[in-house]
Amino acid sequence: MGHRANLVLVQEGTYELYYNHWGALTIPEDLFWGEQEAQRYIQMQKKVAPHEWLDDVWAEGGALMDLDRRRLMLFGGEDIKYDLPMQRLYLQLMASTWPGWSVEWAYGGIITLANYAGYPGEKLKDRTTDRQAAPQIEPLDNPKWATAALSVRHADGTLRIYASDTFPESFLEGGPDALLDANPAYSHEELDWITLTADFPTAGLHLDEAKKTMEFWRADVDIFFEAEPAWSGWQVIDLQGNYERQIELTEGKLQFPQRDQKALLEQLKPLLLRDVGSGSDTILEVLRVHAEQGKDVQVNPAVFDEERPDFRSLNREQILDEAIRQLKA
Repeated sequence: MGHRANLVLVQEGTYELYYNHWGALTIPEDLFWGEQEAQRYIQMQKKVAPHEWLDDVWAEGGALMDLDRRRLMLFGGEDIKYDLPMQRLYLQLMASTWPGWSVEWAYGGIITLANYAGYPGEKLKDRTTDRQAAPQIEPLDNPKWATAALSVRHADGTLRIYASDTFPESFLEGGPDALLDANPAYSHEELDWITLTADFPTAGLHLDEAKKTMEFWRADVDIFFEAEPAWSGWQVIDLQGNYERQIELTEGKLQFPQRDQKALLEQLKPLLLRDVGSGSDTILEVLRVHAEQGKDVQVNPAVFDEERPDFRSLNREQILDEAIRQLKA
């Protein structure tokens, strides 16, 4: 039980590594308020040895703060984790709260943070794929459930576009055949995503059969696959969050919803201003209830490795309103 995160401070060619057992879901709001608050928050956490990194299975969130180069990289959160337009708006707002800093989403997750700090990220790779065949393209049971945008440029130049509600990792893991051989009856010559759902897709991939290239983008850093052997002979290009590339590759015949900034801010503002309780407090309450019932329950002491930031000295709403004002200006 927990939402584990590593937090890293880099300075003068070395790094300090910290651990938080519950903080992965709240990293975006905990780090939004500027370098001083962020550094204070990171140093409140449990300091661990430089080799005690979480691996790519257990690290649900993380952040690295380079004090020398003034660079912040982070990943985690809840809704923001799957919503690429919201991620971008969040980063744009941080131009106000982190002036003079480069702030970016770490699409490679904990591997990106470790490599940057100088620790070999390869050692943290523990995820594996099942090597299952890719699912067949089928009609959507409900268009509102569409999450993955798939496009195929066949060798004869024909472009076919598909929408799927299947996890995009399934198509990545399965290789090109399922997409190249998909039933054309389920395809679109042109597709405006808004005709399916107002929700932005969480991932997309494009195949070019003649060039033997596959390019994919995604919002969620947890999307993982190994290119070999399923994509042997193909060039696989990770676009990270660059969904515009798929629009370009489809010559604009695939279009995604234009998310209204005002509506996005209405979603993002309460997320950044919410007061989050401690996960360890929840565990203590569970232990209390069981104790009253005469039950002896043992828990891993790591569940108490968390310190919540103290924002009482900040007028967070005023800071956020100023960031919004600067963004609109």
